[in-house]
Amino acid sequence: MNWRRLLYVLGIETSTSVCCIGIAENRTIVADHCLNEGSQHAERLISMVEQALSATGLGFDALAGIAVGSGPGSFTGLRIGMATAKGLCLATGLPLLTIPTLEAIAFPHLENRVPVCALLDARRDQVYAGVYSLVDQVPRPLMADAALPLDELIPLLPKPVMFAGQGAHVYWDQILSRMGRDAELAPELPVGGSIAVLGTVKVGLGDFAQVAQVEPNYLRPSQAERMRAYPETPESAKIG
Repeated sequence: MNWRRLLYVLGIETSTSVCCIGIAENRTIVADHCLNEGSQHAERLISMVEQALSATGLGFDALAGIAVGSGPGSFTGLRIGMATAKGLCLATGLPLLTIPTLEAIAFPHLENRVPVCALLDARRDQVYAGVYSLVDQVPRPLMADAALPLDELIPLLPKPVMFAGQGAHVYWDQILSRMGRDAELAPELPVGGSIAVLGTVKVGLGDFAQVAQVEPNYLRPSQAERMRAYPETPESAKIG
């Protein structure tokens, strides 16, 4: 793969309460801005994109593509991020690149040569989990991303393993009690830059998403979908 020419990609990540925007030049992060304001993604995302481009002296015409975290994560956050990325691609004519969120979380820690388990808190006593190793400088999954209870995940993991992501910090005490020295906790890092770097890899491969067809990877139905499938009756709502 030829990395000698300048190749800029904008990265958007909105799978958690932290909204991140990154810009990568080839495989180097040149901007990584995050904002933790919960449900403010829709109001702040475009201004964050503009600020990141302004800080690096770039315009949309300098970009080779727009990369977005495709999930799993917050249903609302993922929809906002995907819709924003699609809108920007349609407005600018730039290609869309989708990056699995758990892969992006694991990516900056893979240089340690230890498999990385990226975790997000999925609530309802579950985690979103993905396990990755580094092959030819590119993350490769060791298992399919999944939503499952932590107790079911731990027996599936290689040892030793590094844990990364918001969910790893939420569940670290439980992980440590089960795995001891076989588990290591990575520091939390911004994800927007990793999304952008992995986007440059996809540009080099010509691996572009279809803007009109692509949707976030939620891994499980939303609460609204579950309620439609299994509507609550007055009898089932009673306690006792």
